[in-house]
Amino acid sequence: MNSNDEAWHPLLAELDAWHAGGRLATLWWRDDDAVAPTPALDRMLRLVERFRVPLGLAVIPARLTADLASHLRDLPLVSVLQHGYLHRNYATAGERAAEFGAQRPLELRLRETSEGRRILEQFQHAVPIFVPPWNRYDRAIAPGLAQQGLRAVSAFAASEQLSGKICECNCQVDIISWRITRGFAGLDKTVRKLTEHLRARRLGELPIEQATGVLSHHLDHDDGCWEFLEAVFARTVTHPAAKWITPMDAVARIESP
Repeated sequence: MNSNDEAWHPLLAELDAWHAGGRLATLWWRDDDAVAPTPALDRMLRLVERFRVPLGLAVIPARLTADLASHLRDLPLVSVLQHGYLHRNYATAGERAAEFGAQRPLELRLRETSEGRRILEQFQHAVPIFVPPWNRYDRAIAPGLAQQGLRAVSAFAASEQLSGKICECNCQVDIISWRITRGFAGLDKTVRKLTEHLRARRLGELPIEQATGVLSHHLDHDDGCWEFLEAVFARTVTHPAAKWITPMDAVARIESP
């Protein structure tokens, strides 16, 4: 057993515990900041096809190129999520970056989300999930998003209860270390976070129906990020207790536990 095998042991042991209990550990994958066909996007799409893992691709509506929709056509495993509008930071000095924080009038923000949704209608597999840039947003916008037909907001960390007919369906494991290296967060750390979330669900410390979300950013990946994604898919798609589900399946499990 090499060091990489040892690093994966906690996750595989956790999945074995799910299997022993007759349970299925659901996971889902979201990748942010898509705007155009790129070599990095194509590399990610090859992983999707190779491992048959569904992907939620968060696309920035006001910045996308005309050929992205055709590039993703006939790829049923790739769902398109709405990633803000311009991915512009409106936070003031001393605040953390946000495009849909409370800095601007609610009516203006809702006009942008509506226009963004209209733009994404060109995608064959667009789904009604809103991904706020930097994973931050003013939750007062949630009822308005629901009125526009959006069924979920996907941010990061623990999901919160929202008002109206809309839910949070968040990711919990970011494979990039944004504050330190802006590269891969490290194998031991990333496997540990993935394992801890699954264990908390199995033990009832978190809602078991809420799928564990893995977050990536294909335009920012270094070799470690790509190696991790390939390795985690290779080790989970054949495990009897692991199932990678679509973004809308993840939402549905929260809506109807």
